[in-house]
This record gives sequence, structure tokens and C-alpha cells, in this order.
Amino acid sequence: MAGTDLVQALTRGLKILEMAAASTDGVRVPDITEALGIKQPTAHNLARTLVAQGYLVRRAAPVRYALGPAVESLANAGSRRQWREIAERSVRALHEAQPAATVILAEWRAGDVEVSMRLHPSHPDHVEINPAMRLSPHTSASTLCFQAFAPQPEVADFPRRYPYGETATGPWRDADALDAFLAEARRAGAIALSDARLHRVAVPLHNAAGRFAGTLGASYAADAGSADALLRSVVAEAKRLCRHLEQIP
Repeated sequence: MAGTDLVQALTRGLKILEMAAASTDGVRVPDITEALGIKQPTAHNLARTLVAQGYLVRRAAPVRYALGPAVESLANAGSRRQWREIAERSVRALHEAQPAATVILAEWRAGDVEVSMRLHPSHPDHVEINPAMRLSPHTSASTLCFQAFAPQPEVADFPRRYPYGETATGPWRDADALDAFLAEARRAGAIALSDARLHRVAVPLHNAAGRFAGTLGASYAADAGSADALLRSVVAEAKRLCRHLEQIP
């Protein structure tokens, strides 16, 4: 595209955003007029438009313009899309390693554990995105994994919302026994549950900054394979997924 075909107001607006991103304390209107070779009223109008759309914020005394929340939202949307694409590949890869297993990717949202992706062996080619599923607070490996590995400020309210003994309980005699199980899981680095019916596993996921990002889990019937084999597969795929997460800004 020839330079004369470019939309001048748009290129100027993008340049202002670049200047704001490069500045530690925001850009002034005189900085904009000098850098772009435009008059002060034009610079004001460009900055005012970007403020109205959330791409800049106006700071007073002296007046400066810094990046606004809309820029961060765009960046987060891109990162979120990358995360979904990478996570879906891992869900499919784990299913290929354990075709009898139901694979779940779960995340912490609004104070609760929600399933982001699910692949069931009855539909091996279809990854469900945000399926309408509720996970049991004390019998789901994914939910237990959140209680064991998520930052405590995020899960501090969980026992009050779901008191042990008043909701569906697991194999623990009381809340203290559950806490001991979660402490042991933290040492082991994973949640592993087995009974006569099911093997269930969940492993925490962390991003490049070391922050808790979610869980990767799987379950299958006790006669479909060994608990150790399921655990090894989930741990291996979770490690691969975390390595990819490190590449997402």
C-alpha cells in the first residue's frame, strides 16, 4: 500500500499510542505536536478521541496522556486466544495418550472452579468449550487441585461456601483429614484419587510468572487402566502445556 493511501488520523493515533507506551509518565500535547508535526488543536482532538475510547487516560497537573485500559484489554484478548489454542492442543494430546479418559481443563472464575474445556471419549473429535458443568467441591480432582495449589487468598472463602460434610464428601472422615490430604498433594505436586469405580487425576498449571493458571485433569474407569499410568500421562502433558504457557506474554 502506498503511503498516500494510509489513513492519516489512524496512523497519527497509533503513533501517539507508541509514544505513550514508551513513556514512563505519559506524553504531553507539546510532545505530540513536535513528534507528528501537527498543530496543538489537532493533537488535543486526537488525544481526546483516544481517551474517549479507553486507549489513553488523561492525567492532570501537568496534563499528560498514558495508556488506558483498552490497550491492556486488547493484549489480554490476544493472550487469551493463544492460551485457548495451546490448551486445546494439550487436551487433545492427553486424550490421544489416554483414549479411555475424560480430559478436563479447569480455571478459577469468580470464586469458583469452572470447566473451560472437556473431551469425552464418546466424542473423541470434539472438545467442548465452556461446557455447562458443575464440579463437586470435594470429590472432583480438579476442584481439589484448586484447593491445594491456588493462592490462598483466592480459595480462602471456599470452605465457608462449601463446608465439608454439608456438601458431597470424599473419602475423608472430616475437614482435618481433607486438609491433610491436600497438604500431601502439595508435596506430591498433583491430586490423585482412586476407588473401585474411578481413577481421577489433576495437576496444577502455572504461567511464565509462576502464577497459578488452572488445572489439567483426567479420569477413567478403574478397569480401563492403572492409576499410575493416568497420573504419568497427565503430569507429562501438564509440563508441556506449562512450557508453552511460558511463551505467552
